[in-house]
Amino acid sequence: MKLVKILCAGALLALSATAATAGSVDHDPKLVVNGTGPGGTPEPGARPLIVDTFGKTTQMDPLMINFSVLGSAAVDYEYVGPPNTITKMWIEIVDIPSADLSETFGCLSNVFKSTGVQVPPSSGNYLCGTAVPAQGDAVEFALYNGLLKSGNEISISLSNQNISSTPEPSTLLMFLGLGPVVGFAKKRWGAKLSA
Repeated sequence: MKLVKILCAGALLALSATAATAGSVDHDPKLVVNGTGPGGTPEPGARPLIVDTFGKTTQMDPLMINFSVLGSAAVDYEYVGPPNTITKMWIEIVDIPSADLSETFGCLSNVFKSTGVQVPPSSGNYLCGTAVPAQGDAVEFALYNGLLKSGNEISISLSNQNISSTPEPSTLLMFLGLGPVVGFAKKRWGAKLSA
């Protein structure tokens, strides 16, 4: 009976560790667009970024980011206009290998507040929308509700960083699965004590 108790305790420990890990690790690609904010001074060597705003009748060309830079250092861009201020832009991740097209692409920004959802709460980092499949091997993000003035710098990277501390559905299922294990252990322990 002692062996059953040890096995149940080991199973609980293993399930708890797995559940904690599953809720915090996220290996999906993340587009990260951060900036110095209004009035920031660009670093020397930042690439010039020239875009047009898009509205009801005009759509600007997207800024292309190659999937091969996943995990590489961020690239800095200095917004030089026109116009002097933009609140929206497109970014397209291109040349995605077919095996990675099924990945769930995410986006995080402290410049564009597209969804209004901060991750983690009160951090100043916002989810910037859901990737939209583009032609062929690309996905696009529409970034909006931001403020980028001429002379401001943004840093753009593609990483695997975790952007959410919200447990995944699999984590919740694992915790629910602990119920029967605990119930079985109690029943077995109660049966032993009454025997």
